[in-house]
Amino acid sequence: MTSTQVEQIPHNATDQHLHVSVVNGTPTAVEPSQNELLHSDERCTPNGTHLFRSYDTASDMVRKTYALNHKYQTLDYVLEQKNKYIKRLKTKKGPNKSIWEVLEYLSTFHDESDPDTESSQMIHAIQSAEAARQKGHPEWFQVTLLVHDLGKYMSLLDGLPQWSVVGDIFPVGAAPAKSIVYHEYFAENPDFASEDSKYNTKLGIYEEHCGFENLHFSVGHDDYLYQVLSHNTHNLPEEALYLIRYHSFYPWHRDFSYDHFASEKDFKMREKLQQFSQCDLYSKTDVVDSLDNLTTRYKALLEKYFPENLHW
Repeated sequence: MTSTQVEQIPHNATDQHLHVSVVNGTPTAVEPSQNELLHSDERCTPNGTHLFRSYDTASDMVRKTYALNHKYQTLDYVLEQKNKYIKRLKTKKGPNKSIWEVLEYLSTFHDESDPDTESSQMIHAIQSAEAARQKGHPEWFQVTLLVHDLGKYMSLLDGLPQWSVVGDIFPVGAAPAKSIVYHEYFAENPDFASEDSKYNTKLGIYEEHCGFENLHFSVGHDDYLYQVLSHNTHNLPEEALYLIRYHSFYPWHRDFSYDHFASEKDFKMREKLQQFSQCDLYSKTDVVDSLDNLTTRYKALLEKYFPENLHW
């Protein structure tokens, strides 16, 4: 796929809407708080000293990455790519590498969808894990933050463009929520070319409250790493795999969109995803203290939770 010229269109703010909580096992509409109604690019760190996910002032590179993502992430494309990497994982025909090796591979990888940091993925991984440790989260949670972006290895492994690897994820096969970053770029997506398209409805090809595990999401590093771990041996709990699989699903855990697809399990996990996101976002200071000491600590933890190499 070749790059195209992208028109610079102002980013529209998200709509305000109800979200849903589970009450006695039943999804129930609840009025969101004022804080919950803030658009993602209007949120600050807890101490108010820095602004994250500021897409209104993002670079042309960030805008272009999302424009291509929204144009080419169709249901057909998603199914094609998922079939490729799941088949490779099942047949174990991919490279056999340790988690640490892949982390080192990504030491020169810079996420072109991220408006917040110029640090490599390795630096960001250690920053995120440290944020979790400082907040008192359990060891497995720290390790999960350390590895959560390693699915971006698919960019190097499969030669995929960054629009097919990075950025926020969203369900395909149904109308995209207005809260998705740069929503206006979906106008170029052939799945939504006609208002009569079955993909252009709220439920699309799915059933209400079917659960996220039954949705097809845009191709990206979240699901890829989830599939890698699901097809290999490790010592992370099931919660960790859920956090990895949906950590980039900001329209859900930040903007409270797609409640109509969420299962009871998804509702229960949203708060944990929000805690995860706090450690992910608010660690992006572009500064890492005592990197050598931290590297030694986290390398030992990776050996504990991933005693064997993984097939990628």
